[in-house]
Amino acid sequence: MNASAPEISVCIPVHNAGRHLSEAVASVLAQDADAEILVQDDASTDGAVDQLARLREPRVHICRERRRLGAATTRTHLIDRARGRYVAFLDADDV
Repeated sequence: MNASAPEISVCIPVHNAGRHLSEAVASVLAQDADAEILVQDDASTDGAVDQLARLREPRVHICRERRRLGAATTRTHLIDRARGRYVAFLDADDV
């Protein structure tokens, strides 16, 4: 792990939860934590991550899938991308 890696990787899998996602991300950004936020859009059809893409927050990283992978594969991809010492999952409709 390199020195610039965050302490925590907050992993948010999302599929058609766009109306809640911004609030979930905002709840992490409001915390005083050294965290990256990884959002994996599992082929949503509701534009779930469109608002986040406009956010331009360097701690938020978005990956979009064109075809549905399912919950287990989506979570595995998030773990693979995580750089933090700790990994925490947050559902897209939680704060």
